[in-house]
Amino acid sequence: MKILLLVFVVFNLITQPLWAKKLYKYKDEKGRWFFSDKPPKTEQPVEVRQLKTEAKRYLWLEKTGEKQKPEYFAINNYHGPIEMEVTLSQKQNVYSNPE
Repeated sequence: MKILLLVFVVFNLITQPLWAKKLYKYKDEKGRWFFSDKPPKTEQPVEVRQLKTEAKRYLWLEKTGEKQKPEYFAINNYHGPIEMEVTLSQKQNVYSNPE
């Protein structure tokens, strides 16, 4: 199960965007406020803020249920099927669907 979780974590890290967005805020000569995601071509003072972006998750594992009876779900947001393999180190009190 640890290998499966490791695969999900690594895969999600690879699919995350590596860039961050910036917000540029400035006033023009007439006192009007402007907001942009691109650096403005102006002589006016510009305030720059770093925005936190949340990347779209394409593949992840969710755990629900009680501690003694957990249920795991693999969520796939790709536009096609995925294939995964689950290996259990111990097979006591385990039910899987399909077998």
